[in-house]
Amino acid sequence: MNKVVFFIVFYVFSISTAIAQTTIGLPAIKNYKSSDYNAATQIYDVKQDKEGILYFANDDGLLTFDGSYWKVYPMPNHTSIKSLAIDHTGKIYVGGEDEVGYFYPNKYGVLKL
Repeated sequence: MNKVVFFIVFYVFSISTAIAQTTIGLPAIKNYKSSDYNAATQIYDVKQDKEGILYFANDDGLLTFDGSYWKVYPMPNHTSIKSLAIDHTGKIYVGGEDEVGYFYPNKYGVLKL
């Protein structure tokens, strides 16, 4: 009887490694350094719009990432942005140090204050 139990336990443990989770189909995680996006290291808030563009509240201003390119939009008095909100019309509201406002894409897609 002990041999049967031993083989069952051995079989169960050997199969569990064979059916472990594969990495096929899982998204790859990419870490970016501040030298990759040429802005400050501190990120305070992150939002994504309906187009898939990511917006980051950063010490250097509003940081955008479209999946390929990074762009920094500084505040008028060059203070950091601490919070973000995006409404249904596409306005990106930002709250910074002693400053509140919004960015809105013009007809060419470039963000303007």
